[in-house]
Amino acid sequence: MLADDGPAVQSTFSIPLEFVCPLCLDLLRDAVATPCRHLFCRACIGRARGSGHNSCPLCRCDISSFDPAPAIPDAAVARLIADAIPQEVINYSLSQGLHFLEVVVGNLYEEAAHRGRNSNKWTMYVALHGVANRHLESLVDRVVYTLHETFIPRVVTMRAPHFSLQRYGWGTFSVGCEIHWVDSLRMPPMIVDHFLVFAGEGGRTTSTLDVDSAFLLSLCRDEALDVVATESQSISQPGPRRNMARISARQGEGRFRMPSAVEGRMVLLSQRMKELTVVADVIP
Repeated sequence: MLADDGPAVQSTFSIPLEFVCPLCLDLLRDAVATPCRHLFCRACIGRARGSGHNSCPLCRCDISSFDPAPAIPDAAVARLIADAIPQEVINYSLSQGLHFLEVVVGNLYEEAAHRGRNSNKWTMYVALHGVANRHLESLVDRVVYTLHETFIPRVVTMRAPHFSLQRYGWGTFSVGCEIHWVDSLRMPPMIVDHFLVFAGEGGRTTSTLDVDSAFLLSLCRDEALDVVATESQSISQPGPRRNMARISARQGEGRFRMPSAVEGRMVLLSQRMKELTVVADVIP
């Protein structure tokens, strides 16, 4: 944490859900909007679509014709995030992401009435917080899923680019997820047990582990250089510096420590974002 040049009033503030990706549970990065106007990280919704998930993870509207790759970034949301969250906080989050990985194992689901009893179509996926999420293929070698004994085959290995598994069924159960990292990380497989959820937005299970910071630094070199450049510029400027703390996301809601002056501005911007959404809904 940076030292203060003077006393600072701090408060705990929740990142508005409008700024959190529902899939990786982290601050939206390179946000794109689906035809139903829901926002996701481009990488997150791209993997969901690439694995064959055809409905919006939030409202289940049909997005089978939506291709996230060429989608135009939502510039309005990017501006709101830039204005609401201090750059130092974002940079601190990026720097912390070079020392550990926050992993999200989750499931999406959509109804498939034509399948009879097995009317739930579910998709298991793996995501990472921060810039590492854009480098998933360079960090993960394969993901091994262990299903209920009634599934044949019961053990399924999925590889790049999506590492996702899609199946049909009628009941929920715990899916074993064994994440095998690339050899360069020199880490044993990570085992996460995720219980399927066929309601709301599906389910998410989060875990954190330490990693080889040197490898991540080389992998995310461009992002790391941006952090160094911004921090150097900030330090060279006179005036008090803001305190920072690690951003974390749990159950779809992130928390970080921020100056109270910025908190008020963030509340106003969140309200403004809701107003823009209402306006968009009434425009034919």
